[in-house]
Amino acid sequence: MPKNPADILAAAAKINGLDSPEAKPWHIKIAYQVFDGEGKVGHTGTFEEWWAGPKKDKRVYTSSTFNRTEYVTEAGTFRVGDEVGPPLAESLVRQRLVSPMPGSEDTDNAELQRRDNPFPNTKLTCIELVRKIDHQLGPSPVGLFPLYCFDPSAPMLRFSGSFGLLNTLYKKVGMLGGRYLGTDVSISDTGKPFVDFHLAEGNLMTTVDESIFAPPANAIALPEQSVTVEGKVLAGRKLNGSAPRYPAAAKSARISGTVILSALIGEDGRIHELRIKSAPDVSLALSAIEAVRDWTYAPYTLNGHPVEVSTEIRVMYRLSGG
Repeated sequence: MPKNPADILAAAAKINGLDSPEAKPWHIKIAYQVFDGEGKVGHTGTFEEWWAGPKKDKRVYTSSTFNRTEYVTEAGTFRVGDEVGPPLAESLVRQRLVSPMPGSEDTDNAELQRRDNPFPNTKLTCIELVRKIDHQLGPSPVGLFPLYCFDPSAPMLRFSGSFGLLNTLYKKVGMLGGRYLGTDVSISDTGKPFVDFHLAEGNLMTTVDESIFAPPANAIALPEQSVTVEGKVLAGRKLNGSAPRYPAAAKSARISGTVILSALIGEDGRIHELRIKSAPDVSLALSAIEAVRDWTYAPYTLNGHPVEVSTEIRVMYRLSGG
């Protein structure tokens, strides 16, 4: 196991999840249980995927609330079924199993630091992806920034999370094609269960049936390009969400300024990812995330199709009076 945080993360990226162009063709089936906002049992479903390359991929979502099949091909991406893409729970089921490691949007301009293990009864090696904070009235709470924890003996991912976002605990981990894969996983939202899932099937495909990856005649083509929308444009599409509170300690210390967050808004209008880019103070950053994470928007469309969009959200804290 490497000692340097950057080396640990690099080693882990090579061996966790299935998201690698060099991977051998694989097939997985996941059974999941979704919980409501109070942590009570909601609907169940399955997610199944056949992958034989970045442009040869079939994904099937099946539940009482969402049914859709997606085909990623050389000719583009196609869908059959529900028009609006995967809700947050279904999106996370795939992402936290297939692509669990941070991307460049997390690591670029971040300082990688060793961080205290948030699980005192389990030995873990944790790496935090720290962003710029101008003032600190006290130590940053664990998980203010994206946190990744690994088994101390090998770069096996056991936990990922961040304050105000959904925390993922990999309770059991197996291997498929020489890569670590969560087989029993729990995702929680501020301490309440959000979705649990387990790997029902997982195997490498010794032969590739090309017909599996061929979209049917009634499949609808989806927009290919990634969409970035200015924050002021997206602000006009906001449907719900409370304003952040001004922390008393920051106000007393006369700390003001703007918290800049990067966000990924799903096709369902919910915030699927939220990251701190910069902040004048820890407490202001926490306040901004706490409020913004629950904002919802009217789904953004491109050529008539709902699409997920990347945007920047600025939360301003202004002092009044002298």
